[in-house]
Amino acid sequence: MPRPIAAIPSLDAWLQRGTHREQLGHRLFVLDVGPRTAPPLVLLHGFPSASYDFWRVLPTLARERRVIVHDHPGLGLSAKPRAYGYSIVDQTAHALALWRQLGLTQVDVLAHDYGCSIATELMFRRAHRDLPLAVRSFTLVNSGLYYAMAGLRPVQHLLRLHCTRPLASRLGARWLYKRAMRQLWCTPGAELDAELDVLWQMTARDGGKVALGWVSEYLEERRVLYTARWNEGIRRLDAPAHVLWGDRDPVGVPAIALRLHEELPNARLTWLPGVGHYPMLEAPEAFADAALHFLNGLA
Repeated sequence: MPRPIAAIPSLDAWLQRGTHREQLGHRLFVLDVGPRTAPPLVLLHGFPSASYDFWRVLPTLARERRVIVHDHPGLGLSAKPRAYGYSIVDQTAHALALWRQLGLTQVDVLAHDYGCSIATELMFRRAHRDLPLAVRSFTLVNSGLYYAMAGLRPVQHLLRLHCTRPLASRLGARWLYKRAMRQLWCTPGAELDAELDVLWQMTARDGGKVALGWVSEYLEERRVLYTARWNEGIRRLDAPAHVLWGDRDPVGVPAIALRLHEELPNARLTWLPGVGHYPMLEAPEAFADAALHFLNGLA
């Protein structure tokens, strides 16, 4: 019998579930749910969305784990400052500062899409013994981590280029956002339209359309600036890793999952058949079960 899915939370309802915390001079929106005595699981969401991506799986994950998820600066309900670099290195610093503030000493990391670049930065720092806490495991979910292999969408190319970024940011509209996002699902459900409405509200608020252009700099970091750094982190990882992948993703194509599985020294590969880029929304039950099965099997 499938587990029941709660009603789709509105933006206001989601806001009430979390809190804002000051980190490195900026406000982060944070959800911290589940038993405090359980091992902490930290979630890193993707681009161009928010912690809301995980709303369907949070109840299941939080039955067994303490789950912490925040909106990265520039996205969701967190601050979207103009005087900020929005590099993956900076985003990693915010995540680490938050986890330290919450008193975490050991975590499991589950990252999706954009969050996987933060995860690989954590891997690099782990390899160089430059982490203030222990990361017990990494789960990587549907990402275009290897730039040359990723099926980037046209809007991503526009946001990536300095000459077209301002125009792409200003022309951003709800219907364009929803149309582009719907193409990432293999089987869009009847409720997806309402979910995308909430994600768009989070994206557009507080100057978010302009911030999307700044956050999209990560594509150039992934393509050129930090390629060698993050590939080193992947190859040198000495912790268990789980490649959890929807096999019908047009962006994080299956070949990326196969390469990650090959290059990560101690990795398990789990396919979610017939699932697109957002498996936590498209197939929440299968996603949560697979994530917990891996985590519960760790020594």
